[in-house]
Amino acid sequence: MAEVSDEDIERLASRLAMLVSEEGEAENAARAVHHLARKVGMTGGQLKEMFLSGASGRPAPGAARPQSRAGEIERLEREVATLRRSVQRQQTDLHNAERERDALHFEVEHLRGALFKIQTTTHAQRIIGAIVLVAVIVAAVVGYIVPGARPAQAPAPVAVVHPLDDPAISDDKPAPKRFATVRNSRTYVYRDPDSGSPVIASLTPGSSVVVHRLLWNMLQQWAEVEMASGIGYVLTTDIDLS
Repeated sequence: MAEVSDEDIERLASRLAMLVSEEGEAENAARAVHHLARKVGMTGGQLKEMFLSGASGRPAPGAARPQSRAGEIERLEREVATLRRSVQRQQTDLHNAERERDALHFEVEHLRGALFKIQTTTHAQRIIGAIVLVAVIVAAVVGYIVPGARPAQAPAPVAVVHPLDDPAISDDKPAPKRFATVRNSRTYVYRDPDSGSPVIASLTPGSSVVVHRLLWNMLQQWAEVEMASGIGYVLTTDIDLS
């Protein structure tokens, strides 16, 4: 734009005023305005905007628009920066949440493994306890049933009966000898009238033994028999008395 003096501006303003105020001078004012506009370097649109802006008392929109557009751009840039910071914070929170999730998953797996070990150990202890209990019960039953399995006990008081259970025979007369036949294949002769005492001999089925007397001990009837090695005791359920 060429240099414009204050006088040119004043003349342009007066011509514009004449365009608005006096109809007779409109043609001359228009030619003067056109000449001055060419001299100043303004276009018709700029003159129109200047005229409308001066008539309305508002600033020309062409001048305000660049400022408002620059302010809008600056505001948008601030919003974009704020959104970027917000996205970064959210990404950081997401990474922290993922790390916490992985840590919790590891702890859950560790606790699950420890619980499985505890349950396995408890189950094994219950099984071992049940086996030990059954073994104790079986040992007690076997010790009670099988002769000789129980530990040797002090012989209980023996209820002595008269020889061969005959009350008519007196003690001062010699008792008659009586024979018995072995019945069972596993017939043992014990040192005392007790199945827990030591075994001194084993008798074969069908063999005969001499019976001196009969007696009771521990609710069992015993026969005192004569052996080559001495006197022993046999259960009456294993022999047949003649």
